[in-house]
Amino acid sequence: VRFASPDGQPLATRGDIVLVTPEYPRLLEAAQAALARAREKAAGLDPLLREVSLPSTEMLVEDAQMRWSDCENQSPRDWRYVRTNLETAREYAERLAEGEDPWQGRTGAFTKAYRSEADGTLQPYALYVPPSYDAAKAWPMMVSLHGATSNHLLNRRRVFGLGNRPGETDYEAIRNEVDYPDVGFVVVSPYGRGEVAGYDGLAEGDVLRVLADVQRAYNVDPDRVHLTGLSMGGGGTWHLGLRYPDRFASITPVCAVSDLDTFPWTASWGPLDKELMALTGYSRLVENSANQRVFVFHADEDDAVPVEASRRMAKAFEAAGLGDRVRYFELPGVTHFAWDFAYRDASHFNRVREIRRDPFPERVVYSTHSPRYNQAYWLRIDRIDRGLALARIEATQKAGVFDVKASNLTAF
Repeated sequence: VRFASPDGQPLATRGDIVLVTPEYPRLLEAAQAALARAREKAAGLDPLLREVSLPSTEMLVEDAQMRWSDCENQSPRDWRYVRTNLETAREYAERLAEGEDPWQGRTGAFTKAYRSEADGTLQPYALYVPPSYDAAKAWPMMVSLHGATSNHLLNRRRVFGLGNRPGETDYEAIRNEVDYPDVGFVVVSPYGRGEVAGYDGLAEGDVLRVLADVQRAYNVDPDRVHLTGLSMGGGGTWHLGLRYPDRFASITPVCAVSDLDTFPWTASWGPLDKELMALTGYSRLVENSANQRVFVFHADEDDAVPVEASRRMAKAFEAAGLGDRVRYFELPGVTHFAWDFAYRDASHFNRVREIRRDPFPERVVYSTHSPRYNQAYWLRIDRIDRGLALARIEATQKAGVFDVKASNLTAF
């Protein structure tokens, strides 16, 4: 097939004819019309339907449009996806307009979304709800953060230990269906505002919003929420797990970015940059994790994130007297793919299955460089005295008596 401009100049040649069908515009129009009717009723809908179920239904259409524009060379598979998404979107939108939640009772692997207050875009997240899910009881939840140049769909496969099949590229792995085992967890993988956004700023807000929406829509046990991530997502696990320690019963960073000065390219940075780098380094915050269980995986021949990143974290936990809370696995002869071991055969779910959060621990330690991160469990920092320096508070409670030690803060 040769494509030409209006004046006849050749633009491109393509060797595959993917699909030509009159059904697509008809299905798209029907789905969009049903969504328009649902939006008209949005003000009168239950907030869960308006803020969670409606944007998730809109995401079905957006995903169908993206797949239609990128069918590639397996058009029958991709066309089934497009057709199913558009037919489902029309049905779901019609049910929403009647005040019914069409997502209730859906199990298996699927994608939902919220509409960002920052820019109005739909932000997706990949979900897995076990076939045995029963809203009458509370369920554990695994939160899994993807690495750089990956996304929520690939990462959902990774945390189940479902790597790419022989010869299957990441491009194909996103599109191919796989069988997920019933692990007895609700599993969520946020997109994090993109493939390389890190997990700070808008990307941090994305993860927190996704957690809030999932916990609104499903009966999640707040004492059995677990956080893991690989590579960039491992750094996000340190970031979120150490700054919001009361949200997670366990954290599992895999081949994770930690203190930036473990990367050789920071050696030439100036003294002020190094001071800021030290201030925001995760190894100075390990005490925040005193009431969590921590599992760390790294390979000794990692060619993307130096193994020193995790070695330093393990040493910091030992120095803080928290060695009994941490298990460090260093994999010999392995490069960056430590997740193949950490998540193999969905083993990580069993690793953390019996771990529970203590929502009111006897002792809480919390260090922070910013009033943006100021709370853990029953303790809150209200004023940091000096900027560009860590504030630290250590408090114990027993029988209603509190003993508090604080530095660089005077209100809590």
